[in-house]
This record gives sequence, structure tokens and C-alpha cells, in this order.
Amino acid sequence: MLYFKELNKNNVDQDYLDEDITVENNNQLESCIKSGVCIKARNVFIKGNVEQSNIIASSVFVEGQTHSRSEIKASSVYIKHCKGSVIADCVFIETLEGGVIKAKKVYVDICGSGKIIADFIYIGKCLSYNELYAKQYLVFEEVEGNMNTFEINPEKFLHEINSKNFFQKQLMLEQLNSKLKYVIEQLDEAKAYIVNNCHNIYKIKNLNKKNIVYKRNIELYNRALTKYQNQFNKYKDVVKLFYVVNTQVDSVLNMAFNGKIILKKYNKGTDNLIKFTIIGKKNRDYRYILKNDYCKVFYLQNRKKPNLRFHTDLNQEDLLWIEKIKKCF
Repeated sequence: MLYFKELNKNNVDQDYLDEDITVENNNQLESCIKSGVCIKARNVFIKGNVEQSNIIASSVFVEGQTHSRSEIKASSVYIKHCKGSVIADCVFIETLEGGVIKAKKVYVDICGSGKIIADFIYIGKCLSYNELYAKQYLVFEEVEGNMNTFEINPEKFLHEINSKNFFQKQLMLEQLNSKLKYVIEQLDEAKAYIVNNCHNIYKIKNLNKKNIVYKRNIELYNRALTKYQNQFNKYKDVVKLFYVVNTQVDSVLNMAFNGKIILKKYNKGTDNLIKFTIIGKKNRDYRYILKNDYCKVFYLQNRKKPNLRFHTDLNQEDLLWIEKIKKCF
């Protein structure tokens, strides 16, 4: 463990990839991490504020405030007061003020003017001007502010996370579909030949005559059998791959059907939008403006004729992941 009172451009001259770093400054008027610093370490513990800087580590703990132009990349991140950007797997923030978070799981006590893109999002108290985009669950206890957006929207994840890979899979799906049609045509062709000639071939074999024409017919028939077997094996391989890729593409296109937005307590604000988006040739949005709502679970129902529904029965199984995040910190 390496200890510093502060880190600045002058005393950071190497990476600490195999080291844990603790930076502590008891003077609350001064920052622990000065502007322009780039830190790479195993684990970073900061007891103070962070200016405009970059931190890359396995885990980062900030018991202070981060600058609006600070950037943190780690597996797990705890920040007392976050104004900057964070990219991580699991994030716990006491107060988010104008920061941008991209992660898998996010827990925020108080959220104001923030932007979060994550698989799972929990907000304790939601103030105003937040943009929250979840893939599976977006849960908030209470909404006290205005002009918030709560969305289950695949487009946000395509723009932010690995969109190139998704579009490649869409292209692969079209190619597999064309290949599947071709293989089926070849199967049908071989099958038709076998069905139409099996009776004659049976007679020829029973005659047991060494006739060139008979031998030629038997050879053609055996080739058709071999062709059918080969095409059938190709068919099975293509169908398996088509199913895997189609499932992956469908999970993104129809993400809205698998996600839930949960208001655990109440909404006091105005112009707070709940939106589910289905993407395709033409995107479709399903919206709801929160009013005097209390304890509601919003979800999209019926893939053929989608409609936005809600109920008031909270299933505790939908909330188990929240406690798991808290235990990590």
C-alpha cells in the first residue's frame, strides 16, 4: 500500500498497476488529486476531492467530490459526491450531480441532472433533469423533481456500447436467412428425386442385372441420398447458428418487453416521462407522464400489439439485486 497526501503532475511519474494507493488530505479546502493527473493502479482509495483527472483501476473509493471533467474507469466504484464521468461494472454514489455513469449496475442515493446508462439502475431520491436509461430494471423510491426521463431504450445501448457488433449480427442474420433458403431448396430437390425414384431403384436392385443403365440410375440415386444427408447436416448447423444470432438480435430489438420501470413510493414532480422504445424499420415509443402516481410497476405487454401497462403489486424478486449492490460496498 502506497500513501500520499496528494497526487499532482510532479509526483506521479509511473503506473502503479500492482499497487494499492491511498491518498488522504485532511485539509478540506485542498484536493487530493490535482488537475491533469492520470493514475493507473490496482486499487485506489481517495479521502478527499478529485480535480480534473483520469483514474483507471480495479476498484476506486472516493470519500469526497469529483470534478465535472474527471474520468474514472474501474470494475467497482464508490463516490460520495460525483460530478464527473464513470465507466464501471458496479457503481455506488451517494449524490450524483450532473455526472455521467455507464455501467452494469448503479445505485444512487440522490440524483440530480445526471445521465445514467446501465442494465440495472436504482435511485433513492430523484431530483430534476435526469436522463436514466436502463436495460432491465429502473427502480426509484421517490421523484421530487421535474423534467426527468426514465427509459427502456435499446438505441441508447447501441450508441454507447458495442453497436458495431450488433449491426454485424444483423447482417449475419440476413446472410444466414439467405443460406437457409438455399439449403432448403437443395434438400427439397434431393428429397423429390429420392421419393420419385425409390420404387424404381428397389425394383432394379431386386433384378440383380448387370445393366449399364441400371447401374447409372443406382449411382444417381445414391448421390441424391448423399446430397440429402450432407444438406441436412448443413441445415442443422445453419438453423443452430441462426437461432443463436437471432436470439441475440431479438434480445436487443425487443429489450423493452424484458425491462421494468418501478416507482416504489411517490411522484411529486411534473413532466416526468416514462418511455419504452421498440426499434426496427420504424421505431415505436410508448409513453406515460407521471402525475400523482404511487407504487407502480410499468412494463410493455403483447409483442404483436404492444401496449404500456402498469400494476401496483411489487414483486420482491424484482428488487433483490439492489441489496446485492449495497453489500458490495
